Amino acid sequence: MASDRLEVRAFVRHLENIICNPASRLELLKSLTNVIKFINNGILNTDDGTSEFSNTKNARQIFLDEFYEIVLKKVLDQMSLEWISKFQCDELEECIDKLFFEGNNKAVFVVLNNSIDNSRPSYQLNKSVLLLEKFLQKHLLHSVFWKECTVGKVLEQYLLWDTTYVPLLSQDIFSTLCKAYDVLKKQSDISLEFVSRLIGKLCISGYGELLWSSLLAKLLKYVKEDFLWCRICERIVTGVPDRCKESVLVVLYGLVEKFIGDSILKKQKVEYLMCTKLLLFRHTEQVLVLQNIIGYLSSSHTRVHLFLKTFKELLKVWSDSSAIRHTSAEQHLYITKSLFICLGFLNKKHKQECKEEFLRLLMPGVQCHIGYSDHNIRLLGMYDKTDEIKSLLELCTPPVDPGIDHLCKEIEEVKIDCEKVEVKEQKITADVTVDSDLDSDDDLVPYDMSHDVKVTKVKQPKYIRDSMEGLISADDPERLEICLNSAEVLIRRNPDGLDEIAEEFTKILLHLTDKYSTAAFTQLRFKSLVALAVIVPIQVSDYLTKEFYERNYNLRQRMDILELQPRNLSKPSHDEVKNDKKHDKKKIVELNTSSDVESWRDIVQKRIDNKTRRFVKGRTQPEPTPVVNKFSKVAGHFFFPLMKNFDRKENTFDLLGEDSLVLGRLIVKQMGLTLLEFIWVLRFHTDQIVRHAILFACSMVFLSVPCHVLMTDLHQEVFETKEWLEGVVEKDPNTESKKLAVQCLEFNKGADPP
Repeated sequence: MASDRLEVRAFVRHLENIICNPASRLELLKSLTNVIKFINNGILNTDDGTSEFSNTKNARQIFLDEFYEIVLKKVLDQMSLEWISKFQCDELEECIDKLFFEGNNKAVFVVLNNSIDNSRPSYQLNKSVLLLEKFLQKHLLHSVFWKECTVGKVLEQYLLWDTTYVPLLSQDIFSTLCKAYDVLKKQSDISLEFVSRLIGKLCISGYGELLWSSLLAKLLKYVKEDFLWCRICERIVTGVPDRCKESVLVVLYGLVEKFIGDSILKKQKVEYLMCTKLLLFRHTEQVLVLQNIIGYLSSSHTRVHLFLKTFKELLKVWSDSSAIRHTSAEQHLYITKSLFICLGFLNKKHKQECKEEFLRLLMPGVQCHIGYSDHNIRLLGMYDKTDEIKSLLELCTPPVDPGIDHLCKEIEEVKIDCEKVEVKEQKITADVTVDSDLDSDDDLVPYDMSHDVKVTKVKQPKYIRDSMEGLISADDPERLEICLNSAEVLIRRNPDGLDEIAEEFTKILLHLTDKYSTAAFTQLRFKSLVALAVIVPIQVSDYLTKEFYERNYNLRQRMDILELQPRNLSKPSHDEVKNDKKHDKKKIVELNTSSDVESWRDIVQKRIDNKTRRFVKGRTQPEPTPVVNKFSKVAGHFFFPLMKNFDRKENTFDLLGEDSLVLGRLIVKQMGLTLLEFIWVLRFHTDQIVRHAILFACSMVFLSVPCHVLMTDLHQEVFETKEWLEGVVEKDPNTESKKLAVQCLEFNKGADPP
């Protein structure tokens, strides 16, 4: 391979001499024609008919990969009026075209671009432009792209270019700015438009962080000390084309003020980006972006009016019920974070002056959030002490400027920790020096009172009717608590005769209110209702579904009606499972004690099993005992009564309106074919929890209903549902809705025609 390369190098040197100093036009034409033949089919013969290379195939590949670019560059370097006038003929033009268009297209593209970049106005520049135009018209760039796609490890090569090229480019940009600084210091004019456009192009191409990480370190020390450098940096950032401004500003963490100054007051595009787009129309996980923008707006008296205006606009959007419904949960959380950060930057003067206006904008939002169906959105209006709310409250503290102040803070923390250690050591030493003979109660062992039973005069009820009477007695809170604690156990222990009093007991529990703040009141009441519904399902379901649309019920009671029965009837009870296990154990005991023969055989078999090596082992545990799903018998008692009046609006209950949380729970998976027709009119509901329930119900229909039924009886409905699901995936603002729609479409594939 090395000898082949030496042969090619010698050939190229001879060819360069002919191109630079040809003896005649015929010699140049002959040499170029010979090279073209060699490029196309590897034939390169001398005058005596022998080849110049010992291995023509290897020599051709080496020439195309390493030396072809050198030959092209040499030809372009000779392109001048003086040189071309000596050999002006059509044959030479044709040879040059073939030389450029029948070889390594990547090398041709690189050589022509470099020639155009480095040439002054001349014949060479015109010829290079003409050749590049022909190159593009012949669509030879396609082969360049395809070659890059087929070469291995191209990605690593590009990453290497990125990490080396961009930092080198940033050094050249910095050198250019230094020269611009010297010129401006001499009070001469200079244009930085090209530098701005270059920075904008790099940032919008995704190299913003890489560029600024190497450029900021050099600029910061000059910006903090020299006002002229501030003007230069402001000029190159604000001079970026409008389409690139967003990508440039986002990566300037904590340095916006230094690099754009008060240009936000002069340029509407900058104001739109900083006050509207970056806060209301996009979101990011980086809280530092929000702190950077809001801190910039509030840090100067010239921009504080924009800060207050932005804060009020954020409050309006946060409090708008329509905005909540039509934006994603991530975007709404982003706006909430912005509000907390704004609170941290508000000073006392602004809080006092604008307090009433802030409250006027805030209170409708709190009410809107509390009444919202989604739990996470509802928490943002209630501000319960969850982990997420705690993290939001921490945003009220503005971030500390990293630098000397940050270092001082760390030193102070270390000092405080050292003082704590010293105090602790002194306390231990003082405790050791105390006279051990002194009387002290610390040596006494505390008495264990964990098993003490609370003494009460109220007796535990033994019968269901006693429990019912105790729940009715509103004047005795102690008796009510004991009866409520024992209600579920009594219902499950004494199912006989429960049919007669089931409806009355259900009515008592449904209307029972927590007047005395009883511990675990909601859970105990719900469990008792579940026990009644499981043991006496038909009577309880008829009563509850009839009461569901009646007046004077709150949302908690209506939610209990929807939740308590289907979920528990479809699962086997603990008593049934325990009885089955006891029955299985009884059988095993009977088998083991049936005869002594079986007993010793079992012992022998066990020893054999212990010493036998098996590569495939069967089931180690018995199969679960199947239990009948009790809900299937009473499903109709729930479905049709609940469907009856869903569109009726009452004074205290609007299922299709503000009480959409209950509507979301009403749409359950047992509704089958009728469910698909029911949910069709609700598919564009504004509340996301209703849309989630509809999407889940669609999934259950496609999973449960046989394909032949969907293709025959519901073919049109299935087709329309599929179109609607595709629209949800494309347009719905809620991320969870999109996921559910995609899942539903996957289930719908089984209903597609073959």
